[in-house]
Amino acid sequence: MKRIELEPARIADVLKENLGQEDVVFVFPTDVALVSWAEWCVKNPQASGVKAVALERFIAWDTFKEKYAVAKESGRHAVPAVLRKVFVRNLIEENAAAVRSGKSLFKSIVHPQFADDADSFADWIAKNLPLLKTWYEKFSRYASEHPEAADDEDEDYLTLYRRYVDFLGDEMFEPAWLVPDFTEERKKFIIFFPEQLEDFDEYEAVFATAENITSYVLPEKEMHAGEVFVYPDTRTELRRTALCIRDIVGKSGGELSYEDVALHVPELETYRPYIERELTNYRIPFVVRSGVRFTVGSAGSIFEDIDECRKTDYSYDSVRRLVLDGRVPWKNKALNESLVREGNRLHCICNYGGGDVWIESLGKSGRSERELELYKRVKKSIEAVTGAKTFEGLRTAWLMFKNEFLCDDEFSVEANNVLGRCIAELETLVAIEKDYIVPLDLKLRSPFSFFINELRSKTYRPQDALSGLSVFDYKVASCAAYPVNIVINCTQDALTVVRKPLGFLNTQKRRALGIRDSDAASTAFIRLYGKFNNADSARSIFSCSERTFSGFAIPHTYFDIAPVEKNHTPFDELDANDFILNEKKWFLSESNAPRALSDLQKVQYEHWKASSDFSVNAPRPQSVDAGVKKTIDYVLKERRTPNGSSSEDAFAIKISQSDMRDFFPCPRKWIFKSVVKLREDSLDASLFEKYDQGNINHKILELLFKTFDTLPVTGEDGSFGERENDIRKLIKEKTGEAIRDKSFDFYQSPIALRVLEEQSHKFEKIIIDFLHEFCKKEKGFGGCRVVSTEALCEAWENEKRYKYFGKIDCILSDDAGRIIIVDYKNTSLPSIASCRADETTGTLDNFQCAMYVTLWNLTDPVKVDKMVFCSIKNVGESVAVIDDENAKKTPGSYEPTLSAFDRYASLFYERVENGNPEPLRSALRGDDALIAPDVYSDCMACDFKTICRTAYTVASHKL
Repeated sequence: MKRIELEPARIADVLKENLGQEDVVFVFPTDVALVSWAEWCVKNPQASGVKAVALERFIAWDTFKEKYAVAKESGRHAVPAVLRKVFVRNLIEENAAAVRSGKSLFKSIVHPQFADDADSFADWIAKNLPLLKTWYEKFSRYASEHPEAADDEDEDYLTLYRRYVDFLGDEMFEPAWLVPDFTEERKKFIIFFPEQLEDFDEYEAVFATAENITSYVLPEKEMHAGEVFVYPDTRTELRRTALCIRDIVGKSGGELSYEDVALHVPELETYRPYIERELTNYRIPFVVRSGVRFTVGSAGSIFEDIDECRKTDYSYDSVRRLVLDGRVPWKNKALNESLVREGNRLHCICNYGGGDVWIESLGKSGRSERELELYKRVKKSIEAVTGAKTFEGLRTAWLMFKNEFLCDDEFSVEANNVLGRCIAELETLVAIEKDYIVPLDLKLRSPFSFFINELRSKTYRPQDALSGLSVFDYKVASCAAYPVNIVINCTQDALTVVRKPLGFLNTQKRRALGIRDSDAASTAFIRLYGKFNNADSARSIFSCSERTFSGFAIPHTYFDIAPVEKNHTPFDELDANDFILNEKKWFLSESNAPRALSDLQKVQYEHWKASSDFSVNAPRPQSVDAGVKKTIDYVLKERRTPNGSSSEDAFAIKISQSDMRDFFPCPRKWIFKSVVKLREDSLDASLFEKYDQGNINHKILELLFKTFDTLPVTGEDGSFGERENDIRKLIKEKTGEAIRDKSFDFYQSPIALRVLEEQSHKFEKIIIDFLHEFCKKEKGFGGCRVVSTEALCEAWENEKRYKYFGKIDCILSDDAGRIIIVDYKNTSLPSIASCRADETTGTLDNFQCAMYVTLWNLTDPVKVDKMVFCSIKNVGESVAVIDDENAKKTPGSYEPTLSAFDRYASLFYERVENGNPEPLRSALRGDDALIAPDVYSDCMACDFKTICRTAYTVASHKL
């Protein structure tokens, strides 16, 4: 083999010199490189000397190995790569059985502790099989001189090597173990820059005697030093890179197009979404020339979804992910979504304690027959696919699944191609099974697991329908014929390429065998990417960031840092042409209007202009439509009127404290929340809702207090004395009743009920602890008569225009006949200030206390003497808003608050009855100020801000 030094920029000279010799084959590191140089030859006939080339003379290194550098043995055939993995999996199963019998096959490479779950080691072990002969030869020589050096790991590799030799037998051979013969090959080969090739060292000794091979390598003495531009952060680096690309193409005078530029990205998987966003925003056409795994972001992910369903025992998330996978066309999308929504409603989070929560919940629901039938069919099909015993059976099960649930006519071209490639992989496995697995009596625990593992290791790149800037993984196109090469993220970690022969051994063992690691390839790649820095009209640019997505970083030590002016960053002069940045500065009044807009900005601006009314002083409609008014009447009148009530009651507006809480200061929030009942449409499921625990505690106290005429009294020892056991039994009974109360959303969820029942002792403890404190004689309410609990009350206001309406947690009467209203809060309590009207402005934040006091005082001649909030979980915490025994909290001192409350209620009635429940758009005086929400304190914290344009202002124009 001839070894000739060559500057990378002179590849074209070598091609021109040898293209006329038809027996010369050019070997490039990658397909990208060979295609780019073949196209260069055709596009530049004067420089290349030809107008057309035979593509078979341009091949990639991998193709060269498969076609020319493969040894052949008479009567034997090469072992398929897939068969290696099958062999290893069988060996792992054999090892697991041996460990169970007390005699393990491996002691180190598969630790006996993990023998039963060692399938994850299979790919790694299979990848090492072709290297074992090299290791065996080196180790044998070393062991002959150091017989005591062998340890458990070495013994394991010896066992693995011998078992693999036995497996190959007389019919198969391992291609990597044989030496290819070039003596009869008449073609001549030119290999460009083998420094990039990870396995070239394995062939170099073979090529040494081959006179028909020439390798062109980088000169030992470098002609040009490299510089790197250092940005403060990755966001700036990506933005400036986009601007730089636009600048290079724009200033080329038409000599360069975006197709002549290549962007090379270490860690592309991390950077890809950000790069795509920047290039799109800056209107740069691009193609990401990197494949994605079959099971990620494509139709092939359906196999991953099926696997996830089986592995998680049909958890809610896995079922949702499968049946709502929009990458494949389902026959009945509506029924699929209905199944997920029912699973959400019934809290089918996961199976718990045996059984199937989906079947149990959907069956118990009484209204989910179609969803139940669909779930059973899907589950049956998944079991058939994942439980197939052979690849042939797996193919049959998949075809049945596809025919039953997917619509053949609606597959997109891409989805059809991806699934076609996946099934082609399965067909390969079926052929391997027929030709090797069955004849050799090999077994696989799960053919489906093996199949999906193969899919995860394969990538797919659809045919490019577009053209433009090419985005590559780093190392893929270092030898390609792009006039402009831009490499970003040039940090020490990202650009370091370390070659580790026999990498399955640790560093100490490799050194003992005379093997040394090398990072020479790191510099080789950088030099190849910088190949045109000395050429006219072409260039290479390297950049990195001090702060990357993964943390702080330093430039690769190969580079010198490109100088920039003090307090400046690289290419900051390009910001003058940054139409996105300039638009932002203009909006912030930091600069004049931008000199240019992109087509995307133009479309967005025209859409905004067409949808906006610039008549700032134009009157705005302040009324809701008839449909909403009808719904309001139903909510406030009909729905709150019991059957059999008088006609007067049926037409009366009934106002609750929750109505007023949501109505002020923004009536629109009340419409969204209480009238049209907008809810965030989320398919995320949880076992319990936010307020379920508090509602259960309330229900237990309601059921418990209904059994008491008079509250028990807590003794000095903190218990109820002789009644303690009886009360605890009663609490246990009422806790069970509360958990199974049909009014709760979780009642139809077997798993939710099961979890609550197993946690009932926690609720019991919370309630008994609360009662011990609540029923103290002096500081509590022990001995008080229970007047009512969770009683529904309503009363006409003084002018009989509308009714107050509400449910009071608990009303007590003490020995002196004083009326005490108690409201339970699960944890935190409202402040006294929020429950009393502001003495200056008359505003009221919390309407609960005022509503309950007003309701009672209008329905009973005995007025309220005390109103208190008590925390159930924070035992002993309470807030008394009214207390006739406290001079600062007497019922008389609360009268201004009741008057303010009446004012709010009257305004609510007038706005609703007149069909005008809309917020006002600026701070006003008097009653109008009560329904003028503040954008910052009210709107920004509102759950409905994303759909209510009150919260947004653009160019001083409210939307």
